[in-house]
Amino acid sequence: MIIVNAVVLLINLSYVEGGGVVFLFVFLVASLLLLLRFNVYESVMRWQRQGLRYVSDVGWDIMQVGVWISIGILIFSWVMPAGYMDPTAAQIWTLNVSPWAQLQNTWDRVIAIPGRNNPSNHGNFRDTLVLGGDPNLNSEIVFTVQSADGSQYLASLSYDRYTAEHGWSVGSLDALPINASQEYSSGAMLTHTVQQKIAVVNPPGEQYPYLFGAPQISSVSVPAHILISQTTGEFVALLGRKGSLTAHTTYTVVSHVSSADKQTLHSVPMPVDAPKALPVNPDLPISPNYYHSAVVSTYTQLPKNLDPAIAALAKKITATVPSMYDKVVALEDYLRTNYTYSLNVQRSFDQEGVSWFLFHSGNKGFCNYFASAMTVMARSLGIPARVVVGYSNGEEDAAHNQRVIRGTNAHAWTQIYFAGYGWINFEPSATFATFARPLPNQYGSASATQDTTISAKNALTPAIRKKPFHPEASDLANGGAGNNGSNAWSLSQQISVGLATLVLLLLGSGIVFGIWWSRLFRRYDLATQVYGRLCLLAGWAGIGKRPSQTPYEHIQEIAVARPKEASILERLGDIYVRDRWADPESIEHPRRNGELKELPSLWSHLRSGLLLYMVRHPYFLRWLLLRMLGLLSSIWRKRPVKRASDGYALEQCNE
Repeated sequence: MIIVNAVVLLINLSYVEGGGVVFLFVFLVASLLLLLRFNVYESVMRWQRQGLRYVSDVGWDIMQVGVWISIGILIFSWVMPAGYMDPTAAQIWTLNVSPWAQLQNTWDRVIAIPGRNNPSNHGNFRDTLVLGGDPNLNSEIVFTVQSADGSQYLASLSYDRYTAEHGWSVGSLDALPINASQEYSSGAMLTHTVQQKIAVVNPPGEQYPYLFGAPQISSVSVPAHILISQTTGEFVALLGRKGSLTAHTTYTVVSHVSSADKQTLHSVPMPVDAPKALPVNPDLPISPNYYHSAVVSTYTQLPKNLDPAIAALAKKITATVPSMYDKVVALEDYLRTNYTYSLNVQRSFDQEGVSWFLFHSGNKGFCNYFASAMTVMARSLGIPARVVVGYSNGEEDAAHNQRVIRGTNAHAWTQIYFAGYGWINFEPSATFATFARPLPNQYGSASATQDTTISAKNALTPAIRKKPFHPEASDLANGGAGNNGSNAWSLSQQISVGLATLVLLLLGSGIVFGIWWSRLFRRYDLATQVYGRLCLLAGWAGIGKRPSQTPYEHIQEIAVARPKEASILERLGDIYVRDRWADPESIEHPRRNGELKELPSLWSHLRSGLLLYMVRHPYFLRWLLLRMLGLLSSIWRKRPVKRASDGYALEQCNE
């Protein structure tokens, strides 16, 4: 019962932002207590069958202890360091073919179909993209962006693999660390620099700490990790090192945006018509039109069971146009002209998304469907293509010289790979403006002059792209100073965790001591309980009772140490002695004359003073040390250790 409910709760909480974890906390505490309650109940039933005697309130006592232990376990788990992931074990959860990934993707498809409402959000980015129902985006402000080029979208990550059952996903990746403002080059020709200052207002939902910026990001003002495809070496996403985006965070990204004009892109051949091999001599320049085989095979991948009508439609749309650029534009125009943007999606979960959108949707859908349809049709023609997600460029705020990005701007679009010029943006979604192509030499020819000669040894192969950036000499001279911040943060985190653990241990010790103290001597009458606690505190302060002493003599010795409470101590000792040894039928017995009622008041006056005296005279530390040494000695000698009990505690008072 608990496991089934836990699965349902975790699946639902994965779609809730922020404070939803409190429900998990409540559920875990309740689950632990429920398990404990069942265990106690079964034990009581067993004791009754066996005819054993037990305290009537044992269930209540156990549940009290269980509450504190359950809370302590959760607090300890909360303060433990987070974020560790074993690479081998993580494959069970991260591989797209893993059982968990398949279950998660199936669930995404089920809850995304019509009749099931996705929770309101302002963008939720994961390493999978499901073609489902209304994403239910709200109009909350996510970012504000200051840039000289307000037309640029903000990309989060791209997808390379498509399956009919699970939609889009990300393949195996390498994470390459870069320092703040460290340059990273894609190797593409004809690019210009765009700088964006991004301020986070309401952070989007993120599976990983993705950083946003115009494609393709070349540097960022904070330390980060570049995620690149292990197969192709292509840039996939940028991850911040300090966790997911938080409100009021500001960072600056510099992107190398393509300056390729229409005429230039017209000149790029289809992969099937491009050069098939690198020069034998690695020092010779290679053709800018060379496609790496891994890029072509990865970004033209399609599922085997894909509807053949998709490829037939793509060929029909592009039959009369010659160049690859013309074919891509024809696909873009076809979708923008013949399909309507709508969030009212009525797709059945057993239908493949692109086929349904193109032929059975009534020619309507939203950006995920538009981008997926264009990408899949381009791939069916042998054109490398991928889906990118992020945000469109939002709305202009002229008063503050910035652009405002809202949740409703969360978007998906298509990128096409042109040999030599990298990934080029296309906008197939109706109601969104198409990407404007630069004019010839609009941004100068410096970058073209610099990058047109690409040698074979600098080709974008997976082996070389393992290290796609080159630290500056100043970075090397500083001994990799860029990592000092990370080390300092790690040290401070360790100190924080250490202090939190110490506080938790002290708190836990206090809780355990309080429970033990409240249950101490509970089998004895009230007078014995009070006298036993008095002797115990006095013994911890170094005033132990000797075997030859009577209760009166021991009380007198305590009174010498605490002269201000001498009268109270004598009164307590007198009541205790008469309660133990006076004739129960005599009027002098405390139970007959009502003197027992004075004990709680007497003890409340003595308790704080004795505790303060014990703190000033911590004889109990010496006793604890001796007990620990005795325990270790017993363990070392493999002898049984005598358990402490109420009787043993009273034995300290020689009673």
